[in-house]
Amino acid sequence: MAICWLRSRGAIFPIIRPVFSLQIQIRNRAAQSDYVTSLIEIRQNELGLHKSINQVRVDVQNAVIGLTQARSRYDAAVQARRLAQQTLDADQKRFNLGAATPYQVVQDQRDLANGLSSEIQAMANYTHARIAFDQAIGTTLEANNIVLSEALAGRISKPPSQVPAEVKP
Repeated sequence: MAICWLRSRGAIFPIIRPVFSLQIQIRNRAAQSDYVTSLIEIRQNELGLHKSINQVRVDVQNAVIGLTQARSRYDAAVQARRLAQQTLDADQKRFNLGAATPYQVVQDQRDLANGLSSEIQAMANYTHARIAFDQAIGTTLEANNIVLSEALAGRISKPPSQVPAEVKP
């Protein structure tokens, strides 16, 4: 309802007239914009999730490849050291019989020392590859027998494990 003023013969009279107002929104642009923005955010989050999943897969595959290669290098280093030891033993026997020179025995000792050094380095590389593998698959705590509740409480129920004598495959 609206009040209008009517002037008649010098006097002003109030008149009440009914007023109708109709607002029709043909397009709600703000809501459409919010909807499209939400769709884009959902797609970006899905892409981020897929990217993370793919990165985890790549990390695990790389860790498996690294672990396999490190194990092969360790096995090769062990074989090389064994062969160097056998060569040294054979040349020492030949030297004792007078068929080899001291120079040859010293070279064999040097080769054995290099073989031992290579074997130790290969074992260290294998250990690093194993640690990277455990990190990639998320089993670092289980691999080291660590219970999170004990670690948070500051007490240990098991004694620490000893360093293994040999590298296990």
